[in-house]
Parts: sequence; C-alpha cells; structure tokens
Amino acid sequence: MNFHRPITAALAASAMIAAAYAADPVQPDPFELNLEDNINTPAVPPKNHASVKEHTNRLKSALDHSGFKAAYLRDGEALMITLPCDQLFRANSTTLSDEGLKLLQKLRLPGEAEGKYKILIAVHSDNTGANDYSDEITAARANAIDDVLSPLFSSSDIVTVPYGLGQDEPLVSNDSLKNRAKNRRVEIYIVPTSALFSRSGKNQR
Repeated sequence: MNFHRPITAALAASAMIAAAYAADPVQPDPFELNLEDNINTPAVPPKNHASVKEHTNRLKSALDHSGFKAAYLRDGEALMITLPCDQLFRANSTTLSDEGLKLLQKLRLPGEAEGKYKILIAVHSDNTGANDYSDEITAARANAIDDVLSPLFSSSDIVTVPYGLGQDEPLVSNDSLKNRAKNRRVEIYIVPTSALFSRSGKNQR
C-alpha cells in the first residue's frame, strides 16, 4: 500500500501536530502509519466502546444531515465517507472543480467532535495509465483535498492525513467505463483519537 506524506502548505502545521502525537504514548504519530493501521489506531478500550459508539453515531447523523452518507467501521467506532473522484475533479486534473470545492467545504464536524477525531483522506484511481501516473495523480488529489479540509478543522486540532493509493485497491474489476468510475474514488475516514475515549472514560467514572 502506498503512503504519501503531505507536501502541501499545511506541512508545518502537520509537523507540529505530529510532534504532539509523538509525545503521547497512547497515540502513535498518524503521519508514520499506513492507512490500514491509521484506521485501526488507537484501539478503544472495551469499557469505552459503548460511549465512543454513541458519540460516533451522533456524528454520523450530523454528517448525513449535511448530505454526506457515512458508513460505520470498527463496529461503529469510526466512519467512512466515499465520494466519486468525478464529483471533485475533472478528468486527469489535480485541481478541485468549483463543485468539488463547494462540496468539501460543507464537510464540518459538530462542536462536540472537535479535537476528538482524525481525518484520513485516501484517493484511488482506475487502471488507466501507468502505475507511476496513478500514484502521482492520486497523491496530488489527496493533497488538494487536504488543503481544503485541514483549515476547516485547524481550530479544533483535528489532524488530516492524505494518502494517494493509485490503482492498488479497486472495488470492482476495471472492465467497463462504469466500473472504472467506481474505482476512481475518495474515501474520507473519520477515526476517534484517545481524546474521545479518554474523555468518555472520565464521563463513566
């Protein structure tokens, strides 16, 4: 699985956040993890699972209300939003379309979620073109999305991590125009951090 570090204007801010994570033994630096590990880290203690799930359920309701249909992951602890690349970018472009920019700017977390989730941005392509080209365009698109989302969450210390995954993980076979469009997608993962379940644990005492 390919992993691309952020190379945008948000790099300095990301480095500061990464340093804070490095000082927290409960929470590994999200910029050092591949996507799969980042989705599953940190693990929620069993005693906090129910409260985290309830919190994430409220977050899902808020996102659904804003027009983003989120799917549950990790038995209800995390969420994933899937958007077609064609809804955000013109063909072969790494610049967000006006429509794509307006859509992403609607993706905000309610106040109770501030500082308690990290955002992982995974961009996929179809198998059109060489592997290197697919890697480059998905990395550039992931960074373009990060440039939009990161400022939306900057006041709440929510970290965003972009991944360009090329054509490595197709949903379906690339044997038709329709299927290739399905494989060109953006997955936005909203994953709880220890700030959420540590707070949940305090609330349970």
